[in-house]
Amino acid sequence: MKKEEFFSYKGKDYVVQITYKYARCIYARFGKENIVKVTAPYRTSKSKIFDLVTRLLEKYSKKISKSFQIKLVDENYIYLLGKKYTLIKSNKTKLTDSFFYFRDKNSIKKYLKKFAYNVFLKLTRNYEEKMNIKKPYKIQIRFMKSKHGVNRIKENEKRITYSGYLIHLDLDVIEFIVVHELCHEFHRDHKKGFYFLLNSILPDAKIRN
Repeated sequence: MKKEEFFSYKGKDYVVQITYKYARCIYARFGKENIVKVTAPYRTSKSKIFDLVTRLLEKYSKKISKSFQIKLVDENYIYLLGKKYTLIKSNKTKLTDSFFYFRDKNSIKKYLKKFAYNVFLKLTRNYEEKMNIKKPYKIQIRFMKSKHGVNRIKENEKRITYSGYLIHLDLDVIEFIVVHELCHEFHRDHKKGFYFLLNSILPDAKIRN
């Protein structure tokens, strides 16, 4: 059963898309722009769902808004792994403790793609070992706006494509996405077994998501 509710947070309106299922926990993720998607057990109260949505918005809403995408080259700052850096026009693209020096918009995107690849590769390899995944995944970075990640398994290749925009968010959010995609190694859908595995690896997954 699906249902939509409208929710206001700090003067901004959100559409909460709720899917009721036979599940043990409530899960939520951000969709496009002002949409929050929630999966909840049947008979879960609206107040309990809105409480989770509020906690998610408090922690992550500023970091997932459109202003943190690559167009920040036109502004004065950019976020990487949740940390704020001041943008400075320069002849060379590089990152220091507090400043991001860049030549142009293309140089920022190229740098972010390489930076994101290294971060996701390290996390993916780390959790592959923890989850006893024998054959490693190939990693790809694309600046996808509608998806956080895609896990594709074929006969001779396993590949996970991550959205480059995720590199603006806190590391624990990125870590959640990595584990989420790796759980599809064992469960291709999002049924009970998938969430049981996810929660066994990240007990606070329902808060991170």
